Amino acid sequence: MKTFLALVTSLFITTVFAAAQPVVNQASLAPIVQKVMPSVASIIVKKEIPLAAQLAQQQKANPTMPEIETPESMVLGTGVVIDAQQGLLVTNAHIVKNAKQIIISFKNGQHYFGHLIGESDDFDLAIVKINAKNLSEITFADSDKVKPGDYVVAIGNPFGFMQTVTSGIVSALHRDQSWMSGFQDFIQTDAPINPGNSGGPLLNMDGQLIGVNTAIISTAKNPSNLGIGFAIPSNAVKSIAEQLIKYGNVKTGMIGVIAQNLTPDLQTALKLENTKGCVVTQVVIDSPAAHAGIQPEDIITAIDGKSITSADQLRATLILLRPGSHVELTALRNHKPITFHATMTDPDKTNTKQRPRLLAGLTLQDFSELESDGTLIKGIGVANVDENSEAQLAGLMPGDIIIAANQKPTSTIADLLKIAGNNNQLLLKIVRGNGKLFIVLQKQ
Repeated sequence: MKTFLALVTSLFITTVFAAAQPVVNQASLAPIVQKVMPSVASIIVKKEIPLAAQLAQQQKANPTMPEIETPESMVLGTGVVIDAQQGLLVTNAHIVKNAKQIIISFKNGQHYFGHLIGESDDFDLAIVKINAKNLSEITFADSDKVKPGDYVVAIGNPFGFMQTVTSGIVSALHRDQSWMSGFQDFIQTDAPINPGNSGGPLLNMDGQLIGVNTAIISTAKNPSNLGIGFAIPSNAVKSIAEQLIKYGNVKTGMIGVIAQNLTPDLQTALKLENTKGCVVTQVVIDSPAAHAGIQPEDIITAIDGKSITSADQLRATLILLRPGSHVELTALRNHKPITFHATMTDPDKTNTKQRPRLLAGLTLQDFSELESDGTLIKGIGVANVDENSEAQLAGLMPGDIIIAANQKPTSTIADLLKIAGNNNQLLLKIVRGNGKLFIVLQKQ
């Protein structure tokens, strides 16, 4: 858990205490625990306090400074073996980040030094390698089959109590938390999870991994478990672990679609009752999605055969795909199914069309409005003007409507981009309030 106690890091958020834990409807969880426990490890990480480390570096560069002892902090966490032959464990990135030393301990009393293979802050996952034989590895479950109400078991190292077992249920799926960055598609559970459980397994009743515990809801007065914990789904863990093992890092591809949830009101308006999916609201120019033929108002229902029911799920699925990955999207257009094929591109090396320099710093949107006198205004709405841009210097303001450029009508953003090109000057005719005026954008 991301907690800032004496030994672990945590998040403080006001919440309501959860209900009492349910009783699992079977005689004992011992068979599950006995099956999985050999693959679960406690992790102790020694870290230098960042400020002290910085002062120590300054002392090395300047020997005349008085000698500084670099204090250390201890972080507790949990890991689980995912590859016994190679000695690979998965844990949370926030546990091993900036580690000076990683010590891995198992239930049988064996201890090993761990070596960091790769980590991703965005997904809060890391891979640690140990030189060990006769390890036992976890079995992955399909987290897409997990349902709210399923019984679960968590194993971890809370507050240093090694290999502690707790149980509960899956409280909810596809949770996103505004206070967390990066990956947003968590399994929520009420199984007691505390500081030190980070990186530990969340298991189903077959002893299979359905998630890696990563965060809790807590308060400043009570930084321990309040019945709301979050785990990264096993399918995401498997995908990210494969990238970390192969490349040492995670690279997220870009397809170029923006979507929103298909709400009941939208379903009714689009005459798509009982349809599940998300509706495309924007396709990035010259992106893989654009080349594949995807259009705004298409309803995406599946990716690579996996059903998509929300925009968050679409994002969470696509974010796991590395540049170069081929993807098949299933959608509805005019109530008819259609299939698209695209290749994820590297957002840092994408060849998407560059916006003309004179339009840099502008947030634009296609605009169409029927005035009270019956006049139809079509053009490009200026939603925002960045400071220190040519547009701001020329006097363009949010709320302006661009209806012509270089004396040519502009009813869409595409029209404006084509006219602007690489010109060093752009004459804009705009509507502002009840009047019209001209503004000249000049390259500085």
